[in-house]
Amino acid sequence: MGRARGQGLSAHCRCWLVVLHAALPWAASCQSPLGQDGPAPACPSADCSTCPESDTSGPFVALAAAQTPVDVGAAQGLDVRDGMTYLYGDAKVGIIAELRIDASGLAIDTGRRARLTVSDTDIIGHPTGLTSEGQLGTFIGKSADEGWIYEVDWQELLATGSLDTALLHEMRDDLSPAGSRPEWVRSGATWFLATADYSAGHSHVRLYDPQAVRLSTRSSDPGVLVASFEAGPFVQSLYFDPLEGTLMLIRNPERGHGWIVELVDLEASIAAGASQLLWSYNPDEPGELEGFHSLGDGRGVFVTSSATKNLRLGRLCPGPTSP
Repeated sequence: MGRARGQGLSAHCRCWLVVLHAALPWAASCQSPLGQDGPAPACPSADCSTCPESDTSGPFVALAAAQTPVDVGAAQGLDVRDGMTYLYGDAKVGIIAELRIDASGLAIDTGRRARLTVSDTDIIGHPTGLTSEGQLGTFIGKSADEGWIYEVDWQELLATGSLDTALLHEMRDDLSPAGSRPEWVRSGATWFLATADYSAGHSHVRLYDPQAVRLSTRSSDPGVLVASFEAGPFVQSLYFDPLEGTLMLIRNPERGHGWIVELVDLEASIAAGASQLLWSYNPDEPGELEGFHSLGDGRGVFVTSSATKNLRLGRLCPGPTSP
C-alpha cells in the first residue's frame, strides 16, 4: 500500500462509500491509490477500521464485492436525490431504475422505472449523464454518434414512467466530439451545466450557461459555452462536490476498460485551462468504470458498465499521515 498521488484530502472528502452492482455478503479488499505498487491487504468489508494501515502513508480505498440490484442493461451511471439512488442504462430502451441503499450497503430495488421514450420510441437509448440540483432542473445526456443534452421534468418522468409529457427541451452538443455527460457545477456563486467528451486524446470539460442551453439547439450557438479546460482521455462522467468545490472525473485508462478516478480543483482548472489534480486512484479492478455519486451520508456509489455486478461499495480511508 502507498500514498495517494496529489494533495491530502479534506475531512469531507476522506469519507465516502462506494457501490458497484452485485450481491452481499461482501468480500472486500483494500486497494492502493494510483501509482503505487505492491499487494493490497485483505479487508472483510468496506470499513476503514478493518483494513491494515501500518504500511499506508496516505489515503487508501477499501472496496467491497459488487452487487446486481436490478437489470438496466449495460449500466451507464447514476444520480442520487431525495434519499434514492437512480441507476440508468441502455437496456432494450434507455431506462432509469430507482434503488434504496440501506445502512448495510445493500441496494434494494423499489420497482419504480422510467423509460426514456416518447410514444414508445427510444429517445435516449444510451444515457450518459443524469444530473439535478435543487430547483435548477434535471438534465440527461445521450452519447451516440453525437452528443445530446435533454432537459426533463423529473417529477413528471417519475410519475408517468416515460418522457411522453416530461421532455422539456433538447440540444445537440456539437462542441463535444464524443458524447455528452452533463453535471451541475458551481463556479463562484454561479451554477453551470458541465459536460465532457469521451475522446482518445485530450478530453475537454466544458461549462455551459444553463439558460442558454434551454434556448439553443446546438452547444456551438452563441452564449452557450462559458469556459472549458483539458482533461485526460476517456472521461465517462463527472461528479461535483459543492461543499469542497471539487470535480471528480471518472475515466478509463483505455477505451471501454478500467478505472481511473481523479479529483480536481474546479476553479484552478478553469483558470489554468487544464485539470489541476488533487488526488487520483487507479485500482486493478475489472470492468469499465462509468460513474460515481455521493450518498450524502459519508457513503457513495461507483458503477461499471457490466450488465451484472456493476454496483460497488467501498470507502476512502485516510492513511496515518493524512491531514
